[in-house]
Amino acid sequence: MIYSTDIEEHQALKKGRQVHRLLEHLPGQPDPEGVATRLLAHGPDRAEAGDLAEIFNQAMRVVTVHADVFAEGTLAEVDVSAYLPDLGRAMSGTIDRLVITPETVQVIDFKTNALVPDRPEDTPEGLLQQMGAYLVAIESIYPDREVEVSILWTEACTRMVLPHAIVRAALQNSTIS
Repeated sequence: MIYSTDIEEHQALKKGRQVHRLLEHLPGQPDPEGVATRLLAHGPDRAEAGDLAEIFNQAMRVVTVHADVFAEGTLAEVDVSAYLPDLGRAMSGTIDRLVITPETVQVIDFKTNALVPDRPEDTPEGLLQQMGAYLVAIESIYPDREVEVSILWTEACTRMVLPHAIVRAALQNSTIS
């Protein structure tokens, strides 16, 4: 038996994948609406005709409001692997967006959660652990640069910078291998 909460969760995850896909491919496109239509026309994450406009508008709002994150030269969907010495294990993941300058590296992860925490301290522990792992990994790759980790909450179109102390503490509490 399929429960309505299972359907709602499936729909939320699907929308999250759709928005992520658009945020990866739309920036800098001369015809973003046409690109969105083509990207979401087929496959398991295809958008229903009535949903396409909402998903496209959400993605374009994020790209417009946070133009610096999507500027030319920023990197999308960056695979990263690193050994986390404090935990005695390796990690691998995909960073949604990296903004690299000679002085700084900004690590931005997109989250499509409908409920957005008011403060970094209220961010779900698993997300803080993920961002802590990204922080440690990027610091090891760019030891000469200041690293900033943040979550871009797509539903609210807000970006939350996460203090290093919070994400490091969450990573230390991690039991995920």
